[in-house]
Amino acid sequence: MRLLPRRLFSTSLPAAGDLPPGVDEARSGRRWWWAFCAGSFLMTAGSVWGQRETGVLHNFFFWPPSGMALGVALLHGWRAYAWTLAGGALGLLCMLAPGQAAFYFISDVMIVVPGCWLVRQSWPQSPRYVPGVRFLSILFLMGGVIPCGVMAPLVWHFVMRHSFPLVDFHLGFLSWWLGGCISVVVFTPVMLLLQSSFRSEGFRSWRSMLLALAQIGACLYLSVLVLGRDEAHPILTMTVLIVLGGLIAAWGKTTGVILANLALLTVAVAAQSQFPELETASFSAARVYFHAILLESMTVSLLIAGGFYDYRRADQVLHGLAGHMLTVQESERRRISADLHDGASQLIAGAGMRVAAALAALRVAKVPAPVISDMESAARELSGALKELRRTVAGLRPEMLDRAKFADVVADFCAQAGRRFGASIIFRNEARACGEQLPIEIREHLFRLVQEAVSNAIQHGRAEQVRVTLAPAPGRPDWLEMRIADNGRGFDTTAHERMDRLHLGLRTMAERARLMQGTLRIDSQPGHGAVATARVPIHPSSGGQIAS
Repeated sequence: MRLLPRRLFSTSLPAAGDLPPGVDEARSGRRWWWAFCAGSFLMTAGSVWGQRETGVLHNFFFWPPSGMALGVALLHGWRAYAWTLAGGALGLLCMLAPGQAAFYFISDVMIVVPGCWLVRQSWPQSPRYVPGVRFLSILFLMGGVIPCGVMAPLVWHFVMRHSFPLVDFHLGFLSWWLGGCISVVVFTPVMLLLQSSFRSEGFRSWRSMLLALAQIGACLYLSVLVLGRDEAHPILTMTVLIVLGGLIAAWGKTTGVILANLALLTVAVAAQSQFPELETASFSAARVYFHAILLESMTVSLLIAGGFYDYRRADQVLHGLAGHMLTVQESERRRISADLHDGASQLIAGAGMRVAAALAALRVAKVPAPVISDMESAARELSGALKELRRTVAGLRPEMLDRAKFADVVADFCAQAGRRFGASIIFRNEARACGEQLPIEIREHLFRLVQEAVSNAIQHGRAEQVRVTLAPAPGRPDWLEMRIADNGRGFDTTAHERMDRLHLGLRTMAERARLMQGTLRIDSQPGHGAVATARVPIHPSSGGQIAS
C-alpha cells in the first residue's frame, strides 16, 4: 500500500532559470544533490559543535537541519531530500555517539516526511510557493505545529525521558515541540528563498535592516529581562517583540522578515549562553517561556509580511486590469472616432450638400415659401448635426493630437470647453517646446487627464474659473507638470481616504498617471476649490508599462 503521494517522491530539480547557463540539466542535478549533501553535513555538524561550545548539547530550540531539510523536500523532491538526509546522518555520526545520532536522525525524519506530505496536500500549487499569508499559514501549521505536536509526546515518552529523568514531561514536551516549530518557521523559509517566486519580494529599504537590528537589540535586552532575573515580565516582552516584528514586516517585505528572524534566533540562542542556568540547562521554564515568545513574534511578523505580500500582489493585479481597461478604452475610442469620421460624418455632409442643391433648385422653381422654409430648416439641422458629430469625434480623440503641437491641442480644448460650459478656462504654456517631446501615448493620457479634471471642476465643483498650466516640474528638468486649479466648491479629500476608495473619475486619473510612470496629487478643501497636479517624465523608461 502506498502511504505517500507520488509527487513527494518527485525527482524534480531546480527550474531551468535557476541553472547555470550552458550546464546540462542532468549534470547540474547531480551537482545540486552533492551540494545538498555537503550543505546538510556542514549544517548538522556545525549545529552540534555550536551546542557544545555554548554548553547546551541538547538545545532543541536551535536545530536548523530539520527546517532546512523540509525546505529541500518541498522544493526539489524526494531524491534531493535523500541526499540531504545522507549528509545530515554523516554529520551526526562524526559529532555524536551512534545512539544519539540515531535519535536525531529519526527525529528529523519524523518531522520532515509528514510535514512535507501535509504541506503538499494542503497547497495545490506545489511545487511553486509564494510568500503569501495562506502558504505561510499552511507551512507553519502543516509543516511544524501538527507533525511536531504529534511526535513530541512520543519522542519524549519513549526516548528522551530516559536521558533526562528529572525533567517534567510537559516541560520536555514543550521544549521538543517549540524547537521543531521554530526550525520550520525560521529555516524552511530560508531554503524556500532559493525559488525565484518566493524571493520576488526582496528588500524594501535600508530602513528595514535598521529595524532588524533594533529587533535583535531588543532580543538581547529581553534576554536579560527574562533569563537574567527571577521575575519575568511577559506583557512587556511580548509587546516589544510583536511590535518590532510587525514593523519589520511592514518595511522589510517577506525576504527581510525571513532574514531578520534568522538573525534574531541566532543572536537569541547565543545570548542565552551568558546567563546562569537552572537545574537542567536546556529545559528551564524561563528558557521555554522565552522561546515561546520568540516563536510567537517570528510567526506573527512572518504572517503579517505574507498579508502585505497578498495585498501588494492584489494591488498589482488591480492596476494591471485598470491599465488594460484604459488600453482597450483608447483603442475603442480610436476605432469609433475613425468610424464616425469616415462613415456617419461623410454621410451627413453628403446629405447636407444634396439638401443645399435641392434648396437652390426649389428657389429657382419658385415653389411656395413654406416648402423653402422647411428645406432651410433641414439644411441648418444637418449642418448643426455635422458640427456636433465633429465635436464628438474630436472629444473621442483629437485628430491633431499626433500632428499638431500638444500645447495647441490643450489650448484649443480649453477654449472649446469654456464656450460650451460658459466658464473661464485659461491655459498657460510655460514648458515651451518640452511638451512636443512627449510620446504619443503620454500625450493621450495627459490630455485625457486634463479633460477629466476640467470636467470635474465645472460639473462637480461648480467652478467659474479654471486655470490649466503646463510647465517644467520643479527640481526635475526631465519631467513636465500639468496643473489644473479651480475656484469651485472643493471637497474633503480625507473622506475618500477614510472610505478607502476614490471617486471613479479620480481613480481613473490616478491610473493614467501611473501608466505614464508619473504621479498625481489632489489638493482640495471644502469652499476653497481644488488643485490637481500631474507630473510625468518626458522620456519614460522603456521597462515601464504605458497603455497605448
